[in-house]
Amino acid sequence: MKFKIIYTVFVLLATSILFISNQSGRAFDKGQGNTGAPGDELNNGSLRTCQTCHTSANIQVGMSLDIMDDSNQLVTEYIPGDTYSFKVRVNATVGTPIEYGFQMLALAAPLDVDGPDVPTWTNPSDNTRIAGALNGRTYAEHKGVTTNNEFSVDWVAPDENSGTVTFYLCGIGANASNSNSGDGAGCIKVEMDEAAVIVGTEEVAANAVDLKLFPNPVQTTTNLQIDHQAAGRGQWQIVDLTGAVVATGTLFHPGGEQIIPLELAHLAQGVYYLKLQLNDANVATSIIKL
Repeated sequence: MKFKIIYTVFVLLATSILFISNQSGRAFDKGQGNTGAPGDELNNGSLRTCQTCHTSANIQVGMSLDIMDDSNQLVTEYIPGDTYSFKVRVNATVGTPIEYGFQMLALAAPLDVDGPDVPTWTNPSDNTRIAGALNGRTYAEHKGVTTNNEFSVDWVAPDENSGTVTFYLCGIGANASNSNSGDGAGCIKVEMDEAAVIVGTEEVAANAVDLKLFPNPVQTTTNLQIDHQAAGRGQWQIVDLTGAVVATGTLFHPGGEQIIPLELAHLAQGVYYLKLQLNDANVATSIIKL
């Protein structure tokens, strides 16, 4: 009996120490990304998030993310090279948390598709830090224990033709018990598309690529329709939601409108992305396989 009691105390102490060791931020303390983004830390084969450990019904939280330009206006698209202000809120929906934390990552890829991170975080608030993890990615996250449920950080948008950027964000509302017991967590994912930059009518017309798939949804064969003024060689890829390339090919575009049949009968049912690189343009569209 004495051994069992000692063991129980040891387990509780270890749990408390583990929680305390993460209070300065998961990337800073443990070198781990727990946002649920593709390529982040795994837990028994599944992507790890704050919700992996903090799942109490006593405290439940929701997340919100405001992205604002230099005029303090909310935006849903980014202009390459511009700086944006991010305001993160951990909002209690059940219970009354005493302490709060978060972690956020930006990937240059569509939703739930793996890709390179966009680590250009800057100007963190007093309760926010920028930390690198062992996976080589850079995260914005809480800086120590804080009673403030709002965090802020700036982010510099990537270069032109980087495409969609997806932000993965998780947060915690804690009861300050020095363990994960009784805490709650929430996660959201936010896509931000690259804004079209007008550089003159003639140049836009020359560089623009209009990409369509029909039929879509597709059962066996679909048609890739490309409308592009200039001739050139290109490459297309089909990727699944994990970022794995499931089909690829090259093409020569003679200029104008071109239709290329694509055989997709071998693909499993689900959602995919078709990515096309042609001359200096990179475009993508989604595919639903029936």
